[in-house]
Amino acid sequence: MNKREAQNLSDEVVLLLKQERIKQGITPYRLAKDTGLSKNSVLNIERLSQKPALYTLMIIANYLDVSLGKVISEIENK
Repeated sequence: MNKREAQNLSDEVVLLLKQERIKQGITPYRLAKDTGLSKNSVLNIERLSQKPALYTLMIIANYLDVSLGKVISEIENK
């Protein structure tokens, strides 16, 4: 996997987590407050203007009760 492919994978993970957040009726502000992330970080990550670290994606996925590994596998197997 090259850098561009890794960035695309990360973007797809972020977009799927954002969709799940919206589906659950959670605002970006609540996500930030409940996870300890800054609201600006959450907003910038969801706008794809900030690349999140793996542990940040894990924090968000865990909060949303989503398996990050499963999300990544589903994207890779498209």
